[in-house]
Amino acid sequence: MKKKIILTGATGLFGSNIIRNLNNKNILIFWGHKKKTKIKGHEIHKIDLTKYSEIERKLKKIKPKAIIHSAALTNVDLCEQEVIKAYNLNSKATENLAILCKKFKIKMIYLSSDQIYNGKKRAYKEDDKISPINIYGITKFLGESYIRSNLKNFLIIRTNFFGFGTKLRKSLSDFILDNLKKRRKIYMYTDIFFNPLYVGTLIEYIFKLESLNLTGIFNLTSDQKITKYRFAVKIAKKFNLEKKLIIPSKISTKKNKVKRPSNMFLTNKKLKKTLKIANININDEISKLKGNYEY
Repeated sequence: MKKKIILTGATGLFGSNIIRNLNNKNILIFWGHKKKTKIKGHEIHKIDLTKYSEIERKLKKIKPKAIIHSAALTNVDLCEQEVIKAYNLNSKATENLAILCKKFKIKMIYLSSDQIYNGKKRAYKEDDKISPINIYGITKFLGESYIRSNLKNFLIIRTNFFGFGTKLRKSLSDFILDNLKKRRKIYMYTDIFFNPLYVGTLIEYIFKLESLNLTGIFNLTSDQKITKYRFAVKIAKKFNLEKKLIIPSKISTKKNKVKRPSNMFLTNKKLKKTLKIANININDEISKLKGNYEY
């Protein structure tokens, strides 16, 4: 039986990729913050997630089985500048959804972040202590807290992902490719580590976890810890672009910088054991990006 699933953040990086590669057997309803619009024939209905009564009214009408909540203010620098906006979008909106999911017995799937840690550990498991060091990380942590305090039927997805975005939302891989194709130099950090996942793989795994009716917290990441500099070099090689345009840089020398964790490596052992996955190689993930590249 098909399930009605609401997706928030439909015009964002994650949401636009679900729409672009829509082959899911469920019935998806798209919510965004822009005026009612269409992406490839799919209507996206505007909603203000900070307004409890507006969400409640729509949920009563739709009666979904699950909500995938990906809407967020993800620009780390902007979150520092607009703290109230960051709180409203990342925390308050999530609290509203959590309370209403409890009321209407709806499963909530929440896209969290690897920015919720301080970066002092070598690797982070799902049950490690959370200690964010910037406004973005704090607001995402609060979102998690509201879900965990209100719900039992939830999935919290901690991740860092890349893929092809839209004019409204670009990804790190977009930044790298757009600049290298124009033969522009880019400065990439050699002292920030992460293990990102291709957005198509992320979507696949989320729907697998949902179809198995699993709950709890999962890190959805690739296997290898890699610097942002090495990540850019790998993309350049895969796309036959000039890697000499990628200049090594260090965030530790950047002036007036927003605090960011230097290590965002999330272990994915729980995910691999649950879904019986042998490995999630970063080179394979970049190959998927290349395979879906639209020239």
